[in-house]
Amino acid sequence: MSEYYDTWTSGMSPEDAVRFVSRKRNMERLGTFRRMWKARVWRENYEEKKCRVVTGAANALEGMGRRFEALYLLENKKFVDISDSEEDSTDEFEMKLAFSKLLFKDGKYDRSVNLLEDLIASFESSVPDKRSVKLIAMASDAFYFAGWVCVHSDNHTRAYDFWSRGANVMMGGEALLNRQA
Repeated sequence: MSEYYDTWTSGMSPEDAVRFVSRKRNMERLGTFRRMWKARVWRENYEEKKCRVVTGAANALEGMGRRFEALYLLENKKFVDISDSEEDSTDEFEMKLAFSKLLFKDGKYDRSVNLLEDLIASFESSVPDKRSVKLIAMASDAFYFAGWVCVHSDNHTRAYDFWSRGANVMMGGEALLNRQA
């Protein structure tokens, strides 16, 4: 920990100090993302995408133990909708993938796997030549994660189907999917 946090955590047990520092950092991150959202930084700075701001804020909320708010942030279409913007489908895919991971953490396996199935179907229906490297990596993650969601809901056959389908779609290029399949 830095000297800055040492002054705040003196007298705390090591576990309490780690929790305190983590919460403080997440509060600072959330404040930064809120300011970025209000300033609409993605309009002036192409590198700062709306997707990054929203998923960063959701991750900060999750880190603070405010999962319900993080889920609401990613699900609320009035706040998050990027379909009307100039951003590409990769950003929408990333936000939905983050949302499905939070649903999984919240124990909502069916909703999580349904969302992952939609993402996988959209990837499979896309034109292979137009897929970005980032989209391919996220699709691989979606296949892999969908399998594990199925394992946690005691559907091992379906998990194997996701992994083998992912290995076929990725043409054997993903070591994790190949190992699971």
